[in-house]
Amino acid sequence: MANKTVCTYEYEIDLNKCFFSHLERHGWSLSFRGNGNSLNIEIASCFEARMLASLLAEILLIDIRNIEMKKMASRLAESADSAADMIRIAAGNADRFVYFPSVAEKIEEYLKEHSALVLEGFLRFMLPEIIETWQACIDASLDEIMLRDEYLELVRLLGAFISEPNDHVRCVNLILQPDGSCVLTDENDLRIECSPGCEKNILDTLADISPEKITVYDLSMGRFNDFKESLKSMFGGRIEVYS
Repeated sequence: MANKTVCTYEYEIDLNKCFFSHLERHGWSLSFRGNGNSLNIEIASCFEARMLASLLAEILLIDIRNIEMKKMASRLAESADSAADMIRIAAGNADRFVYFPSVAEKIEEYLKEHSALVLEGFLRFMLPEIIETWQACIDASLDEIMLRDEYLELVRLLGAFISEPNDHVRCVNLILQPDGSCVLTDENDLRIECSPGCEKNILDTLADISPEKITVYDLSMGRFNDFKESLKSMFGGRIEVYS
């Protein structure tokens, strides 16, 4: 039986609640005690040691990542909404660059030799490349947001030049699929199917036919959020969206 202590002196996080949340999500069981910013965990086997390492990796790569990214974004964002947008984009990108098993392995190896782990110290001295990755993702998210805002402004200006609604095309339906493809139909059963990445072609088609009403059925689970904003900027009140 080994006792391991995990704590933080810097992060405003309830480790007891956070640890239990991750533990419960997996349906695992570990004996531990906590008092807010500190945990004491009893480890009785190699399996439990690996379990602990995985849970701590999740806390670092999800909960602590969000705290760190919030600080990074606050230095660059002009508003709280902008910062939240940056964090959302950056967190999604970070998941593609940070390899979870390698972090869990480092934690497991560290706890074999040490009885205590301070989260901020381990992150900064043992995983500095991850902090650099998070910062790079925040910086890239700012560039992405600026490009998106410029694009939406361009679309809005383009919308001002679109002709009045076409009397011959009353209503079209646009279905946004989970795989990134789209299906465009009209009241005459015309059907256009577009492969993933078709957003520009759809915008061009809708601008050409200029229907009186566009009904969007979004099944994409958030994949087309920016595209929907483009549609709203271009067509205004002619758009109805159902998610």
